[in-house]
Amino acid sequence: MIIRQEIELGETRLILRYLGKNKWQVEEDCEMKLPIVGSKIVIKKGFKTDLASIPRIAYSLFPRSVKYNLAGTIHDYLYDSGKFKRKMCDKIFREILKLSGVKKRRYDKMYWAVRIFGGRFYKK
Repeated sequence: MIIRQEIELGETRLILRYLGKNKWQVEEDCEMKLPIVGSKIVIKKGFKTDLASIPRIAYSLFPRSVKYNLAGTIHDYLYDSGKFKRKMCDKIFREILKLSGVKKRRYDKMYWAVRIFGGRFYKK
């Protein structure tokens, strides 16, 4: 069984394929203009992500939602690439959650969760 997800936000289109064990792969290059940094981000086909991952114990605070997947994928890519400082990556994550229709209280909590706990995943 192939599980695919297509996410569109404005001109941005992200297509993901589920690989199993909470891993997803970008199926086509994905571009998103980011006014917060004055440029666009390009995630190449084949990039692997675990989306907006959280420890299982936190599922009651942050239940999984497709609304988080674009932000989670771009955040994973930015952490992996080291193109921006960690704090900027986290701000971009928050901005994309906001653009995706996530409520302020939720995206602020998610932002602070990555600020507090995400450092070990950032590649310098």
